[in-house]
Amino acid sequence: MLKSPYIKLTFLAMMLQSFQQTTGTNSILYYTPTLFQKGGITNSHTANLATGGVGVVLFVSAFFLIFYFDRLGRKTWLQIGTVGMMCAMIGIAVLQWHAEHYPGSKGNYAIIAFPYLFYIFFNISWGVAAWISPSKIFPINMRAKGNALGSCANWISCYVVAQVSPVIAAAINWGLYINYSGICCLAFLFVRFMLVETRCLAGGDEHAVRFKLG
Repeated sequence: MLKSPYIKLTFLAMMLQSFQQTTGTNSILYYTPTLFQKGGITNSHTANLATGGVGVVLFVSAFFLIFYFDRLGRKTWLQIGTVGMMCAMIGIAVLQWHAEHYPGSKGNYAIIAFPYLFYIFFNISWGVAAWISPSKIFPINMRAKGNALGSCANWISCYVVAQVSPVIAAAINWGLYINYSGICCLAFLFVRFMLVETRCLAGGDEHAVRFKLG
């Protein structure tokens, strides 16, 4: 797995899975009530209902992929999703700043929309492609090991995000989401210039992948 040219495939799989987490998905999912509280949603009943809405959005948006995911390339969906996620993170940051300076404003309730937008864009991109693409780029005899390394990177990144998010939020408050928007920019560049397109590849099409990698 660490020999040329497969080390490139291992790198792509691990980075793809790592970016799925470090772009902020579980930072929102694990700490949604805190996100709304810092965004000015002081009514606990409203905050709980809004938090439950995240699960509804994830469930409903998943059906879109059944019909449309294979109509565009994985890279296209990832780029669309990453831009949308970045904008949602910026929206969260702006509205938390607004709540900090204008507590009690009715405009603070607009923050509810942005985690929903984030998960719509996440679900149509990283939520699916981060698992599909690694399984397509490895030759069959190395697929299990390659996917295992990718999954390992995913769970390590998930743990890191879960641990550091509260610490960073306590230090810089809404700046946490500016950081995540910056990571989304890096993820976009990774997808745009480094990721291999797998839509037209048969599973384990080693020669096609090696040709695309150069």
